[in-house]
Amino acid sequence: MGVAATAAAATILFLFSLPISSSSFCVKKQEQNLQVSLGRGEAGELAEYSENFVMDYWIHISRHDKDGHNMQLAAAAATMAFSAAFNERLHHMDRTRIHRLSQLQAEKELQSTKSRILASKLANIRAMEQRCFLLDHKIASHNFKILSLKSQIENLELKYESISQELRSLQNEVEELEELHMRKDSFYEAKMIEMIEFKEIADMFVAKCQMEVQSLRNRLNELRSSFKESNNRNSCNSEIAAAEMRRSELLAEKENVCRNVASNQQIKAKLQKQLQNII
Repeated sequence: MGVAATAAAATILFLFSLPISSSSFCVKKQEQNLQVSLGRGEAGELAEYSENFVMDYWIHISRHDKDGHNMQLAAAAATMAFSAAFNERLHHMDRTRIHRLSQLQAEKELQSTKSRILASKLANIRAMEQRCFLLDHKIASHNFKILSLKSQIENLELKYESISQELRSLQNEVEELEELHMRKDSFYEAKMIEMIEFKEIADMFVAKCQMEVQSLRNRLNELRSSFKESNNRNSCNSEIAAAEMRRSELLAEKENVCRNVASNQQIKAKLQKQLQNII
């Protein structure tokens, strides 16, 4: 309850103790002064209002009552009683005000403590936000590194696939070359066998031709010796003609043998040349 409201209540109680004949003036005066007091609300102003109200009421009584002295005494007693109650009420209000101020101070300190706690929490939140920002930055940096490493891995995989494909191609070429080398070896061995066989045949043919040539030479020598003997002995012309015929045949056979030997030499040279090209 406010100070002005308390004063108004005390004034109304005081008016109820007065006679009815003097109440109308007091009520009017109370209404005027209450409008002023309700607008102020301070203890000093309320005390001034109470004293003025009592003095006005005492003057009004002294004008309308013939026994002014008795009424003056009654007014003084009423003033003392009202002042005691009013002072008690003021002390109560002062205690209430002090208690309220202590509560407000405690609440202010509590609010200050809460403000400090809130400021500390806000600082912690800002620090956590800064840490979160740094962590986000680190995460973004790590993600960028991961993407870069993934790109490098993909490039290496592509290079590995390309190199693997080239290696497979080279392996196929090596296999083909090995197979070709094996074929060349087999062909070389076959040609070597053929050359050895041909050489044996040629050697046998040369030996045979040499034997035939030697036989023809021996025969020719015999014919010459016989021709000489026939010339010496004047042999008949028929034997001479037969010997000449035989001589011409042997010469023709010798020429054939020489041609075969030359042909065999040419074939041998060609085969040797082919063998060198293969090697």
